[in-house]
Amino acid sequence: MPHLPKLFSDISDPDANRIMSDYKETLSDLLIEDFNGSWNIWADKEKVKTKYQAHGSPGNLIDLYASADIPECETFGSMPYEINGFRRIEGGGTDKEFPHKNFRAGDADPVMIRFSSSAAHIANKPLVSSETFTWLREHFRTALSQCKPEVEDLFLNGINHVFLHGSTYSPQEAVWPGWKFYASVNFNPNSTIWEDVPALFNYINRAQSLLQLGQPDSEILLYWPIHDAWGNFYKGKKFAQFSIHKTDEWLLKGPFYEAANTLLKRGYSFDYISDRFIEKAQFESGALLLPGGLYKTLVVPDTK
Repeated sequence: MPHLPKLFSDISDPDANRIMSDYKETLSDLLIEDFNGSWNIWADKEKVKTKYQAHGSPGNLIDLYASADIPECETFGSMPYEINGFRRIEGGGTDKEFPHKNFRAGDADPVMIRFSSSAAHIANKPLVSSETFTWLREHFRTALSQCKPEVEDLFLNGINHVFLHGSTYSPQEAVWPGWKFYASVNFNPNSTIWEDVPALFNYINRAQSLLQLGQPDSEILLYWPIHDAWGNFYKGKKFAQFSIHKTDEWLLKGPFYEAANTLLKRGYSFDYISDRFIEKAQFESGALLLPGGLYKTLVVPDTK
C-alpha cells in the first residue's frame, strides 16, 4: 500500500518499474493458473481441445501458449520476399490501414512466430497452429503465389497445423460477391482464386502431414528475460501488452531479439524457454530434460 502511487507513475523510476513488473507478473500468474487452469479443466470434462492465441496478453507468452492443448500464432499482412517475380507493389491511397492499398505490411517476424512453436515443443504439445493469410492484400487482390511463401515461413518456424483466418459463411443464394468477412483473404467459391485453390491446399496438406508425423529436434534453449520486458517503462502505456502488431515496443530491439536472429542466421534450431519451464527442467546424461524432450544448451542473452 505505501508504494501504490508508484504503480501509476508517469515517469521512469527504478522502484516504480519494479512495482509495475510485479503487477504484470501477478496478472500473468492469474491468467496461467486461475483462468487457463479452470478453462482446461472444463474443456477436459467436455472432451474438447483448447486452442490459445496468447499474443496480446500482458503475461508470459511462452507459458500462456503452453497452457493450451494447441498453441496458436497468427500472421497478419504481407511480408517482403526476395523472390523473382513476387508481386508486392506499392500503390497510391490514403487509407490508414492500407496506405499503399495493395498490401498491409506484415507482422510475421520469425522471432515472434517461434513463441508459439517453442511453447508447443518444450511442453510436448504435438500440434501448433496458425491463423494464416490474414490481410495479405485487400479483398480480391490476393494471388495464390503470394500465399505460398507466407505459409512456408510458418512451416520453417515450427508451425504444423495451418488454418485459414476465416472463410465467410455466405449462402449460395447471395448475389456475387456474396457475404464478405472484414478480414481478407476470403477463400470461398465467389473468389477469383477458388478454381486453383486445391493446388495450394493439397501442398499444405502434404507438408503439414509430414511435419505432424515428425518430432521437433532443437538442441538449444534460448531464455526469454520476461522481467526485463515487464520492468521497461512504456511512456503513456501503463500496462503494455505483448502484441503481435506492436513488436517494435517490446521485441524488435534488445539482447533477446539479437540473440534469436544470430542463431537463425547461423543455422541453429532453437526453442525459447521461460522461468516456469526452467524450474521443470531436469539434468540427465549431460542434457536438459523437459516434457517435450532433450536439449543440450541453454543460452541466456544479456539480462538485467
